Amino acid sequence: RLEPVPKPPRAELRVRLLMLVIDAFPPWWPFLVASYARSFPTYELVVVHTGPAPADAGASHVSYEATTVAALAARFASKLGAPPEVVRRKFASAKGLSDLKPFYGKVFEELLQGGCTHWGWVDWDVLAGDLRAAIPQAQLWEYDAVTLPGATLGFAWAGQLSILSNTNEGRTLFTVVPNFLELSLKTGTGEARQS
Repeated sequence: RLEPVPKPPRAELRVRLLMLVIDAFPPWWPFLVASYARSFPTYELVVVHTGPAPADAGASHVSYEATTVAALAARFASKLGAPPEVVRRKFASAKGLSDLKPFYGKVFEELLQGGCTHWGWVDWDVLAGDLRAAIPQAQLWEYDAVTLPGATLGFAWAGQLSILSNTNEGRTLFTVVPNFLELSLKTGTGEARQS
């Protein structure tokens, strides 16, 4: 008689949500930090920022990574193989920086090490509440990518919140678009500036 082969245990779900804050934190920051406490330790907020850290920078459920705009632009250029002058123009324009969100997994991949099973991006105006109740764990294990329905305005990914598996494929999913650098680094006006 054959015994069923037990499935290996699934890792504990650990999601790191990446956020980029250029210059100053918004006045509602303490409320945002408090909202993410409800989802910890399953969800951890990782904030890459170019200005001074906020007063509440000691919260255990939020990690802060300080940098400069110049270093951040150089990092994007290096990790993506993009022309440095084009990336610098994108950051200098302060327009359409949301276009860079799909790159976060690749650009900040070292921040996703150490037991992180999933990664994602989130806007700085999203007060999350308990994400464990809003996004079923089974859904994150079943799909390689989860995004908010109805929030995409016809685009593939919601800028407010999207979560991907922390695999090489999940961190480089943007490469399925042949001209991803050209689309994401443009700096025009209005809709012409966004991918």
